[in-house]
Amino acid sequence: MSITRLLQVLAINRAEICCHKLIDCLLETYKNYESTNESDDESDNSSIEIYRALTKHMTLPQDEENHVKGELNNQMNENENFINIEKMLTYEEKNVEDLLDTTVKIAPAMLGSDGVKKCKNSGTSENIAHIDVSKISGKAKKKVLEYYQEILWGEVANYLEHIILWWAPSPLALRVPHSSQHLREWILQLLPSADIPSVICTALSSLADALGVHVTSTSWDQQFRLGLVASENSTNQETGRLFCETLEDLVNLCNQCEHTPDWIIGAPLDELPIVEQIPVLHRLDHSIHTTRLWAIKESRKYAHNWNVSAFFKIICNDVVSCLSNLDKLKLEDHTTAISKGDLGEHVRVCTLMRAKLVCEVKENIQKLKETQAECIANLASICRIICLAILKMIFPPSSFWRKENLHPSHPCSYVINI
Repeated sequence: MSITRLLQVLAINRAEICCHKLIDCLLETYKNYESTNESDDESDNSSIEIYRALTKHMTLPQDEENHVKGELNNQMNENENFINIEKMLTYEEKNVEDLLDTTVKIAPAMLGSDGVKKCKNSGTSENIAHIDVSKISGKAKKKVLEYYQEILWGEVANYLEHIILWWAPSPLALRVPHSSQHLREWILQLLPSADIPSVICTALSSLADALGVHVTSTSWDQQFRLGLVASENSTNQETGRLFCETLEDLVNLCNQCEHTPDWIIGAPLDELPIVEQIPVLHRLDHSIHTTRLWAIKESRKYAHNWNVSAFFKIICNDVVSCLSNLDKLKLEDHTTAISKGDLGEHVRVCTLMRAKLVCEVKENIQKLKETQAECIANLASICRIICLAILKMIFPPSSFWRKENLHPSHPCSYVINI
């Protein structure tokens, strides 16, 4: 077994505990943040209770045996005062240093010839002037610590999402999507302003991206379902508002994927959450298309029934509100970056997929803009048909025109009504 394998095993075993410690640090930071932000409303202040509930009495699915659970809880209780991230990192480094000291004494060959150096130490016996002591070199120690922190917090990033969303008696996934979105926005706001080590920033960024994907799927499922159900009821006047809220939510989520904590504009493609933005664009494209079809169908029905008030409510209110939200959509053009060809394969494929979806979204937005003129043209066509039909019904028969006096004494009812 190599030293790297030992570090990997240690990181895997410590990952869950570090997740809980990191959540404790976030809770403490959030509590301080909320105490200085007196302008927040009560619903936002109560969200701290949501996060506190997530960190208590958590167990992993694989820890089925009671003694394993007890050992995990004991380790967490012993270190429950880890409210400082730097102290947490120092504690984890101390674990590795203890492992390295033991390795140097028992199996120094695991560290390689360059990793161990001999030091002269004064002996206590008169017959022994010096004792050779093996110590790990500073360069090797630094390299091992960096490797361990990278592996550890990579594992933490994998665990963190599941712990917060699912592995709790009251998981965040069972609450309204606003709770997850609130936590995500706070993390994104915290990262550029707080002095956080890069390895932990990566884990928190991964958590924010995962929360974004969760919010996208859950909020869209909820809102879009409400809109579809409402559209089946011809007397429901709230369908347009529901579709408008769905588009507004998707636009906000999409815009959040256009920047990073370190970059407001011009962020490198490999740092943008393009993978998380792709499902948002899919849903946005489908929602715009569905909204347009609904507007055309309902406006045509109201026009045929001569319900002009409901017709113009859809065309001049609902569609205009949807377009107003879509005007806030920010989609950067990455054609130049793609043409340079210096992207990784995964980033390149995701960027090309994003570009395709952006084209489809823009095309559907343009079609939605043309929907107003199309619906009004349909109404005008119906008006012409109705006018011609009425005119034909009241038009005099052919025998009337054979009379000598073709001037009627009074206008017909059709002319009077006009």
